[in-house]
Amino acid sequence: MTLNYKIISFKLLANVCFFFFLISCSGEKEEKSFEETSMKKFFLTHMKNSEKKWDLYCSRAFLDQKQDKIKCYSTEISVYSDSAKISQINSKTGFGELSKESFYLKDGVKIISYSQGLELYCEKVYFDSQKEKIYSDLPTTVIKKKENVEIKSMGFEARSDLSNIKFFKHTTRKI
Repeated sequence: MTLNYKIISFKLLANVCFFFFLISCSGEKEEKSFEETSMKKFFLTHMKNSEKKWDLYCSRAFLDQKQDKIKCYSTEISVYSDSAKISQINSKTGFGELSKESFYLKDGVKIISYSQGLELYCEKVYFDSQKEKIYSDLPTTVIKKKENVEIKSMGFEARSDLSNIKFFKHTTRKI
């Protein structure tokens, strides 16, 4: 009989520990959970004054309509000016606040500027469509193919087409 009491005591102790574990984990979480709709091959076009401003494509997307947020995988944002595609941003993962027209893209970010003849590579970038700004505070590499120049920096800020680009702590070399 004492063996059964030990088993019951052990189970009771395990349940109490589990209960305290749940209580300790029930506080505010860093990342809020999505009440989301899952979609494959998601595509969204943003228009302003009857002019196309950007397209968003995700191979897989999770849309939280209550919070107006989207989480994307294999993300591609094409940016337009006067109906011409001026730049394209690709990444493995992207997060967006659709009402604010702002996006956070990460993991293997590549930006191609068709108007400036540049390619930019980094691990994280922010795109604010309303302000027409792209920026990052992480190591960035820019390739100017026409000039055979490579620029490495500790972040940048630029317009949506990578014009007016400002580099932070950068080095430049011919390639």
